Amino acid sequence: MIHLWRGTHHHELPGLLKKFWESGELVIMVPPYHRDFQFLQMFAEFQLHGEWPEDIKKLTQQAPRALCEFEKKIIASAVLGVFTSGTTSGVNRLVLYSKENVTTSLNAIRELYDTQRIQKVFSYPQPTHTFGLVLGYMQAVLNNAQIIFSEGAYSRQTHQLWLEQVDGNTLTLGTPTHFVDLIQFVKKQNVIPNKSYTSIIGGAMATCDLWQQMRSILNIEQPSIGYGATEASPGVTHLPPGIPPKEDGDIGYVLSGVSVKVQEEGIYFEGSNACAGIFENGELKHAEQILLKDSLKSHSEGGKTRYTFNGRTDLVLNRGGLKLSLEVLEGKIAAHFFCRCIAVSLFDERLGEDIGFIIQKDVSDKETFKAQVADLVAESVGIRPALSNIIFSDIPLNANFKFDRVEGIKKVLRERAWGESISVQHMKYLLPHKGGAVWIDDVTEFKKGQGVGQVTLQSQGRYFSDGKIRESSCIEWIAQTYGYSVIANDILGIEPAYKGRVTFIAEVKNAKFDFVDVDHKPGDMIRIETTCTHDFGPLKVVNGKVFNDKKLLAQVGLKLYCGQ
Repeated sequence: MIHLWRGTHHHELPGLLKKFWESGELVIMVPPYHRDFQFLQMFAEFQLHGEWPEDIKKLTQQAPRALCEFEKKIIASAVLGVFTSGTTSGVNRLVLYSKENVTTSLNAIRELYDTQRIQKVFSYPQPTHTFGLVLGYMQAVLNNAQIIFSEGAYSRQTHQLWLEQVDGNTLTLGTPTHFVDLIQFVKKQNVIPNKSYTSIIGGAMATCDLWQQMRSILNIEQPSIGYGATEASPGVTHLPPGIPPKEDGDIGYVLSGVSVKVQEEGIYFEGSNACAGIFENGELKHAEQILLKDSLKSHSEGGKTRYTFNGRTDLVLNRGGLKLSLEVLEGKIAAHFFCRCIAVSLFDERLGEDIGFIIQKDVSDKETFKAQVADLVAESVGIRPALSNIIFSDIPLNANFKFDRVEGIKKVLRERAWGESISVQHMKYLLPHKGGAVWIDDVTEFKKGQGVGQVTLQSQGRYFSDGKIRESSCIEWIAQTYGYSVIANDILGIEPAYKGRVTFIAEVKNAKFDFVDVDHKPGDMIRIETTCTHDFGPLKVVNGKVFNDKKLLAQVGLKLYCGQ
């Protein structure tokens, strides 16, 4: 007998998980939006728990099929099952865990903490997500801790419950989106939360600024950052509690018992935490070595290897912890509405990434059609995209007549009503830099051949050395300001004929610096002014000035290569 749980956070679930774990019976967590029950062909008997509307119950009626010995072995070892949409492929699939998988991953993570202080586990992630299931529910069940959650879907009530329940022995689990929302909630309430022990930020790239705010605003003593995947049950690397990230995307060190190999196509990991089996496209399979399609950077530190997460290597975006396949969703929309569709990844302050769509189809009522597209996406993956992120246009194609997603991002951004500035975060996909190498914050003025940028100094900024701004930092600020100004002008249609995708410094000349008696401190606003004086196609001659308030810090002439 196997058991299917469908629903959100619920007070009955910890008891059920404890009971079936002890009996060795398999429990599969079914997300509320899930409608594909082909996997049930592997099981002769099953029992439903949680919330099952009649139309969903009907979908569970599957004719059993014969199993091979290999499949029987995987199923015999499995005690938990969850669905995932994305770290190894864009296809929704069922991942099965053995007891060894779960306990190995949990033990490797818990050995980094003072476990005597983890008496409460507050879980923002739902139990249908590996993060919430293993690090939330199962950690509490297996270690006699109290699991705390807000029943039902994620809402503002969750933040109020956290304020009421958190104490010095609490571990809080959440994605960057959850913690960003919590910080805003605490600010609006104008309260100081009780001091708590630690937290795990997982599910998407975590920034240095977020980590610092969790300590200063949320009063969490020792935040930590976790990286992994559903297939890893879920841990691969971890930045231990209390150790601040050195740069955005810092994910720390490989967990004990896990082996990692970084390749161009992603990273391969193996270990006893690797899942027992994966049911995908009608087949139940097992892999000793699993590829995660993420880009990681590694560097040696005191005899250990420390890793930084740079992003995905495939067409899957991470929307606040939910993996979404661009190709799968654009295929669904194209087939359902008989149109052409391209999906693109957009920056979002809350979610990290959000999804946008370009639809190529003649329709009379565009707003109604947008709503229908949003409904289809919500039915497919459980989230409803913003209607402002759905536009109608010809699909941009590259020289090989394939989708040009970079131009697609520009088209979607072009539809937005921008104010006095554009954050470079919206343009980072268009002028690629490695995460920590983007040093300016906003482009604030848009004119042909000119651009003004600004940066608010941060204590951990790479432009500081021994607490002082370097002369080379001013040169980099000027180059980045001009490069991102070109992109901003292209987005806004000010300079439509020129579409630069890379900017390199070719020559520095006539550089003058004046840092005497200037006290640079975190919070200072730096203004960077750039003007293109000579345009030779991809080669530009640019004059730049850097100011702190009205004080001129640097005046530099650059030759820049701005090309494709």
